[in-house]
Parts: sequence; C-alpha cells; structure tokens
Amino acid sequence: MAEKPPASREIGSILAQLQTFIDDAFEFGFKKLKTFGKKKPPMKNPETFKDQASEFAHKSAGFIGDVGSSYYETYQKLKTKKEKKKSRK
Repeated sequence: MAEKPPASREIGSILAQLQTFIDDAFEFGFKKLKTFGKKKPPMKNPETFKDQASEFAHKSAGFIGDVGSSYYETYQKLKTKKEKKKSRK
C-alpha cells in the first residue's frame, strides 16, 4: 500500500494547480483584450460621447492586453532563466 503524502504536500499541490488555473485565465483574458483593442469601433459621429467612449474602451483594452502579454512573456523568460540557474547547481 502506497504511503499517503502529508497534508502540507497536498495543500501545496492544490495551491499550485489553482495558481496555474488563475494564470491561464488571466493570460486568456489579456489575449482577448488585446484582440478587442485592435478592432476599430464603428463610428457614425466621432464627436458624440458614445463614439468617444467606445474608442477609449478599445484603446484601453488594447493597452491592458499589451501589458498582460508583456508580463507573461517576461515572466516565462525569468522562470526559464531561474530554472537554468537552478539546474547548474
């Protein structure tokens, strides 16, 4: 009969899975925002508040999507660098 891992290992494993799920959800959301921000909103009259707000929303979504993409790209590079350092020891 296999020995059951201690509760601390189980909790750590669950937290790691939760973190991965949250990272995946945020990464997906940032990609969607970036895609939404690239689309130009249809404008009938650029002087109206509605069209200005729509344009602002698209620009903001694109900006936030770019920030998120940059974050995850840099995060992956740092993790890879850390693993390489760890494996050399």
